[in-house]
Amino acid sequence: MAKKKILSSVLLVVGITIFGLLLYDFGIDNILANIKEIGFWFIPIIATYFVVYLQNAYTWYIILNDKGKNISFWKIFTITISGMAINDITPVVNLGGEPYKIYAIKDSVGTPKAVSSVILYTMIHWLSHFFIWITGIFLLSFTSDLSDSLKYFLAATLVVLVLFIYFFYRRHKKGIFVSFLDKISKVPFLKGLAAKLSKREDSLVAIDEEIKHLYSERPGAFYYSLFLDYAGRLVAAVEFYFILQAVKFDIGFLDAFYIYAGYTLLVNIMFFMPLQLGTREGSLVLVLEILKISQGMGIFVSLVMRIREFFWIFIGLALIQVNRIRNKSNKTVRDFMSMDTIDE
Repeated sequence: MAKKKILSSVLLVVGITIFGLLLYDFGIDNILANIKEIGFWFIPIIATYFVVYLQNAYTWYIILNDKGKNISFWKIFTITISGMAINDITPVVNLGGEPYKIYAIKDSVGTPKAVSSVILYTMIHWLSHFFIWITGIFLLSFTSDLSDSLKYFLAATLVVLVLFIYFFYRRHKKGIFVSFLDKISKVPFLKGLAAKLSKREDSLVAIDEEIKHLYSERPGAFYYSLFLDYAGRLVAAVEFYFILQAVKFDIGFLDAFYIYAGYTLLVNIMFFMPLQLGTREGSLVLVLEILKISQGMGIFVSLVMRIREFFWIFIGLALIQVNRIRNKSNKTVRDFMSMDTIDE
């Protein structure tokens, strides 16, 4: 328990520190000026991601609640927000929230189930991303006059996305770790890693079985989860509609969807950039330019999105502390209830 308390405290301190550095770098005056510019529209912009996080949490909730291992939706919802907050402040790759999610639920559902559910959610999250990008490519191809170079780029991207979808479906059918362990055991310089992993083969097999179970035994839950996550991305696109409407730039939902799909595609291609610094602004400028929207608007949209992120980062980090206090309180109650009564 002492290690858990230390890890929880370290996560909180690191998160608050990075959050403070981001605020300092961005500038309080800058934040206040942009909030004033957005005005009333800032409320629906914030609310958009409340809905997105609800859908993300319910996707994970469906994956988790199986075989009698139930966990409350409220807990999943708060952990989802906190996990996304940690992802947003993770300098590279934006995957810091996944270990936190595993840590936060493993006592409730067991480590294999915790690990497999987070992996499954991440795989479904990526699948929905691929389908969003494919949807964007088809819609853009039929509704816009594109240059030859852009057509070639979109065609190549489509081929890559289809291959990724095929790969992810195969992993849902066959699992991940056992086949990975088998492959690396045949590579000379990776045999040491394979030997270490083989000591945990029982746990890896259990995780793989959980991954295969969702697709093979619960196909309805699998496709419903995929649909929910896809729908969550459609809601996320509404943010661009609200931001541009706030500055009297009249666009429709289809344009907002194009911006979201193109922006997320370019940002994920440049996933290795710390905190998406520069890549977000550059991606938005490129996408908006294709839609004949001024380049300067891309910088403004990025600025507003970062303010929205700051808000949800603050909420996510606060929820980590709330859950930490609640868990400590629940442990005290359990310890009290488990005490032997004293005979009079």
